[in-house]
Amino acid sequence: RKTLARLRETLERSLHPNAGLLTKVVAPLSQLLGLHQEPPTLDGQVADRRLVLTLLRCLDAFAQEKRLVLSFDGLSQADLLTLDTLEHLLSPTTAPRRGIMLLAALRPEELQENPKLAALLQDRERDGNMFSIRLPPLDAGEIRDVLEELGETPSQDMVTTAEALRDRTRGNPLFLQHFLRTLLATGQPLTPSSVTNAPLTQDFASFLTAELQQVPEVSRRIATVAALLGSFFRTSELTRLSNKSADDVRIALAPLLQRGLLVRNQASDASEGQHLHFAHEAIRSAAKKLGD
Repeated sequence: RKTLARLRETLERSLHPNAGLLTKVVAPLSQLLGLHQEPPTLDGQVADRRLVLTLLRCLDAFAQEKRLVLSFDGLSQADLLTLDTLEHLLSPTTAPRRGIMLLAALRPEELQENPKLAALLQDRERDGNMFSIRLPPLDAGEIRDVLEELGETPSQDMVTTAEALRDRTRGNPLFLQHFLRTLLATGQPLTPSSVTNAPLTQDFASFLTAELQQVPEVSRRIATVAALLGSFFRTSELTRLSNKSADDVRIALAPLLQRGLLVRNQASDASEGQHLHFAHEAIRSAAKKLGD
């Protein structure tokens, strides 16, 4: 309680008079600080600058209590405002004293989609303010371990099957997970032939789109609405935006949860419904494109 009281006081002091910018969109923050009136509306870059500075002050307030770790998923999709915030967080003049660590997972090819992000990360790595841990794709041995965990009996056939899975999924763990789930759902045994001849797309993005196409149309529409809300969302938001009842939304979400495209969070609020998130940012991107 003393820590919360101290944090509340620090946040009030740091964010005033702009606390309303954040409490409106970050529910836990509104629970800590209470409701705040939004500050006067500003235009264009001035408004963006105010939002970035307010967010930085908020993060600094949390970091004063304990070292703060920020985890980013789908960083390659970051917009200019997010990149501006990251640039401040990673600034070599301020980052060492902030007590904030950033953790992000990226595939090299994703950086080609966002040259500004690639340049920012390259600069920060060069000045020693960022460290990269490069994870290679899964190899056939690691995929064989996955097959053993699924109950497959070790054999020479399994070795060949693992190699075929590596070739089909390019060692992408998420692709492998969904590829196996889809193939096993057909009732076929896992063999080199069934993997090689599986009528599934070779491209991961297309594969996820095909996965979404397998659920009922109402579920696809709900997934598209959810993708617009962000990686994390609440069923109450879907109910409001889709103009559907809570029961209809729950039924529409069921196939997405069963296929592992969405994940139900442990935290929940009876007034806001269930808290859900996309299993991966790539799934959210695929769902968003369905609505384009």
